[in-house]
Amino acid sequence: MKRNKILFAFLAVLLLAATLAGCAVQTPTARPTDSEETTAPPAVTPPSGDAFTVTLRYNGGVYVPTSTVSVQWTDGASIHQAPVGQNGMASVTGLDGDYRVTLSGLPEGLAYNPNAHVATNRSRNIVVDIYDIIPTKGSGKNLYANIIDMSQMGVYQTAELTSGTKKIYYQFVPTQAGTYSIETWMDVTENDVNPKIDVYNGSVAYKVFAYTQDDGGAEGIYTKNARFTVQVAAEQIGSVFAFGIKATSKSESYPVKVTFALQYNGGFSLTKTQYQMILPTETWRPYDGEVTSGNGYTFVYPEVPMGGYNMFIGSMFKLNPETGFYHLYDEETGTYGPVLYADISVATRFIDRSFTTIEQENKALTVSPTECYKLFIEGWAGLAAVGYDDSWQTGMTEAELNKYRGAVSYAAYSNSDGRAPVTEELKTFLQKFSTSQLLFMDGDGWVETNPDVSVDAFEEDQWLFACGYYVKNN
Repeated sequence: MKRNKILFAFLAVLLLAATLAGCAVQTPTARPTDSEETTAPPAVTPPSGDAFTVTLRYNGGVYVPTSTVSVQWTDGASIHQAPVGQNGMASVTGLDGDYRVTLSGLPEGLAYNPNAHVATNRSRNIVVDIYDIIPTKGSGKNLYANIIDMSQMGVYQTAELTSGTKKIYYQFVPTQAGTYSIETWMDVTENDVNPKIDVYNGSVAYKVFAYTQDDGGAEGIYTKNARFTVQVAAEQIGSVFAFGIKATSKSESYPVKVTFALQYNGGFSLTKTQYQMILPTETWRPYDGEVTSGNGYTFVYPEVPMGGYNMFIGSMFKLNPETGFYHLYDEETGTYGPVLYADISVATRFIDRSFTTIEQENKALTVSPTECYKLFIEGWAGLAAVGYDDSWQTGMTEAELNKYRGAVSYAAYSNSDGRAPVTEELKTFLQKFSTSQLLFMDGDGWVETNPDVSVDAFEEDQWLFACGYYVKNN
């Protein structure tokens, strides 16, 4: 038996935003890609002689600041400074030895790695890459409703941390297998701010503190940058990774902001996923009457007690070609019983959110790397609520979104209890959802270990976790 655990996620670092709970990838502002980062330095002729130079690079070309930006060369005993000129370069002469290269005066919204560049007598001409800080939404004040979703690789910066105990929470959903890392970028030459990453295990609905990552990156005497790395296997795609950023100031100079990078396989490039928006295709056929719990019916769950434990048995239900729905089925008599319903806008027994609200914090309705069921479940209203400014949740332009205007959904097909009759395509979604979220995992899945009612299932019968049928009250 294959059982799988609700993995909505876990560990935390790595966190891509935000897209939310939505089905896709945030549109970034322009910044260097991996290929651009490995290109030759911009074609700027350095000064002759023994000059040490720094050239700023942005988006593959020379960056010429519109305000004063200065470069510092620091060897621990002395500091040498020069402004960046109209050629995007700063230079000094008379240096001898090894020097850390840092910047000051970089405009708001831009960042660089202050610990990545060392100039030496053998390597005098340095190129420093400038990145856009990716904007985020939400306050990040807690692990749940206000957590910040990170939707893409790149450079981020926290809001102001007003004390050493203040923490801002993030999460991301990896869209490809590979190695992901979170690394703080605080200047070790300043040696005043010490950042840390609190890692959380759990799920979208329930997160538990695991440990604090307080090293792994560039270090000074006081400042020790935190770096956390996670290997994401193919079966972990769609998991949620959550973490909190905090920092202390040696000089007690608050507030502070922490800059950090979310990287994939050592860089920022990650091929943008082209999502397939799944639409309902069934010809909807109304069923007799309003069958609901408040209209003289009792909702019955489908598990069957077997030898001291409960089982979902898929063969108990069969698609009725006359109604287009799955029914309880009697194999001996060949007759169809009550229609099978699935929880849509009401929470299932095993997840504390309905399918129509589950994407407040992750991309749970994207049940494979490319199949997005947001429209299928929520309809145009749910898709439109994302807003075109949040195209990261769908990976679509306004024109692409508009072609789905007015589309119906299984939320619209649901009865007043929030349940819809199960069609073949709804069954397919439920099976894919269970598999993607690891609701069953060889006895350790969320459904199998549920404290109220635990249920086992063969691989092909997992879809019944959200289902039941109505029985007429006597």
